[in-house]
Amino acid sequence: MVLNANAIPGVNPFIKNQSGMYVYYRDYSFNRESYLGFLIYDEGTYAARYFAPGSDKDPPKEIEILFTIDPKKDYVDLTGERFLTPIVQEDTDVINYIHDMIYEFASRRKKAGDISPDAEKNPGANLILKKSPSYMESGFISKEDFNQFGGEVFVYYDYTIPIFNIKKIIDNSRKTVFEAVAAGRIKSSADKSFSSFRPLEANWTPIQKKNKKEKSFTAEIEGTKINLDEGWSNKMGDSEAEFQNIYFRGNDSLLSIFKLDEKFLFTDSLMTVILSENSYTPLNSISISEEGSRITVYSTSIDAETGRVYERIFIFRENSGSKHILFLNLLKSEFESDRKYYLNILKTWK
Repeated sequence: MVLNANAIPGVNPFIKNQSGMYVYYRDYSFNRESYLGFLIYDEGTYAARYFAPGSDKDPPKEIEILFTIDPKKDYVDLTGERFLTPIVQEDTDVINYIHDMIYEFASRRKKAGDISPDAEKNPGANLILKKSPSYMESGFISKEDFNQFGGEVFVYYDYTIPIFNIKKIIDNSRKTVFEAVAAGRIKSSADKSFSSFRPLEANWTPIQKKNKKEKSFTAEIEGTKINLDEGWSNKMGDSEAEFQNIYFRGNDSLLSIFKLDEKFLFTDSLMTVILSENSYTPLNSISISEEGSRITVYSTSIDAETGRVYERIFIFRENSGSKHILFLNLLKSEFESDRKYYLNILKTWK
């Protein structure tokens, strides 16, 4: 797969769109529950998929299109398309809707101009920067007219959202009419997480258990220190091989710490949170907190095949010119059953 593709003719995104990146939106302008997803294969090839779950009134509806554009143009010029799902005559309106949204989003993103960390210091004339610990409430806001959503709306742009950088749209009454709900990245052409995406709920059941108190020790990883206990091991399962940067607790808990290149940015780690392979991130689960030179990102992820829900915590920090990232990944049910235990461990990282 192509590693880098600027995508969206006429736009130079801060974070280069990479092959396999995708984003799904919920469109509230339909009379039924409806989702629209976009996937990039390379700078000239994309996929779009409309999905509506079945209900008492309607059977499920799915339309997936592979389309190509001319990457040499500075605007979106559709050069071809192929339907990846069977279609019937009554699908014409939805197909036209998909086409319209491709043109609309590309045109609006181009007009929005610079959407980047640098632009946060000096937003464009038509943009207002809003910051919030809630990921979905932050972004560059533009007041625009959009007939699909009843006229005057506010469009939220964010450079961490793949492809069009559009995070959500709200109307004049502050009601959300369109919003990004999930993002991910397919790892190969055999990965069906985009074409089989369903809006799964992040359901989990707390575990009732009593943990015995384990003897504690200080682990030194990449020049940093963190307090763990004997429930953690840098060996996985029965393997004798040791992992220098990773500790495991049981079969589902993993803690890793890595030293980063000095050019590495927090936005890179945030993209790692959002664009998980083999799973997708419900974007409304992301929250971000800052404390001094430490930035912590909380989110959940859902395994696209099994539906298992994981808690994912990234801590990005810079100290004396040195950058590190800590990653904690475990089942949501495990985390919530012993939340204080895990958070106390993170507090000891020095």
